Amino acid sequence: MKPQEQKAIKQLSKLGFKFDPPDGIFKLSGHFGTIKAEPYDLRPDHFTPKMRDVFFAKAKGGWYVTSHIYGTIRHYRCRNTDETTVANIFGLGKTLPKAIADFKTNFTSKTYNVRRG
Repeated sequence: MKPQEQKAIKQLSKLGFKFDPPDGIFKLSGHFGTIKAEPYDLRPDHFTPKMRDVFFAKAKGGWYVTSHIYGTIRHYRCRNTDETTVANIFGLGKTLPKAIADFKTNFTSKTYNVRRG
């Protein structure tokens, strides 16, 4: 793992995320972390959060950091439940430090990406 990636993990760990060490099988396994999920209301649906994940990777044109709340949803007046992700928080930058800084700003202020449609 490169030094800038190790520094990014340290910065995200300060926000409370826990990272498993890379296992050698998956190149990016060290770039995935989890934290206890904050409450998130999806009224009138029923949502039970399980965890919030975070993942960072290099993409075309720069770096990105993304984080979702993972949990179980039961839609209003339905009996079935589904696993889903909600409340995406995103960070983007030409360099990894800029992407982490953008993510930290959005994460601490709980600036969620909203679906447009």
